[in-house]
Amino acid sequence: MLQIILFLLASGRHREAEDDVRHWSKFPSFTPLLSQIEADGGKSVELSNYPYIFMRWKEQYFVNVGVDCGLTIAGFYYVCFSCSDGSISGFYYDPNSSPFQKLELKCTNEKQSGFTFSSYELQ
Repeated sequence: MLQIILFLLASGRHREAEDDVRHWSKFPSFTPLLSQIEADGGKSVELSNYPYIFMRWKEQYFVNVGVDCGLTIAGFYYVCFSCSDGSISGFYYDPNSSPFQKLELKCTNEKQSGFTFSSYELQ
């Protein structure tokens, strides 16, 4: 499951939106947006040409893991995709897990690792 975040602080979602802003603030690329989001809930933020896309990723299931593995997918990832270099960074959020577990995915062209490019298809 994928959610592209809209920064609108609608009634009833205020607490969740505060949590979102706290977590998005961990990304340096979010800093230029912060003052406008705090001022009007993000209603005037123009994201269509912004070089980053902020998302929440939710795992649906484990692949090839036994039932007694001790892992959890109760939380989700706050993710930042860089449109310029294709890198993805993120933080896992689960109130019952260690805070701010980090995720880093970067493109590589090393011969041992193969070759990748910044093209992703999100469904």
